[in-house]
Amino acid sequence: MQEGASQGMFRGRTSALLSHSPFQQIDICLIPIMAVLYLLSHIDRTNIGNAKIEGMDKDLRLTGNQYNIATTIFFGTSLHAASRHRV
Repeated sequence: MQEGASQGMFRGRTSALLSHSPFQQIDICLIPIMAVLYLLSHIDRTNIGNAKIEGMDKDLRLTGNQYNIATTIFFGTSLHAASRHRV
């Protein structure tokens, strides 16, 4: 008896999802994923800043703009790799 009830629940969810337009279905699937990726990107940028405050630039003996150049190269290549992966 429970198998039939669980299948009925599944059908209800599926029919509710199928009643939306294709763009709404895509939005329903992509928005949570994009939100998580945005959060991870923000955490990554914050950690780089915290590492500099804690003395990473001194540990690596970076002088002048070397730290800024290193972070620019890191995020530039990260952005390029992410955009190449989406194509």
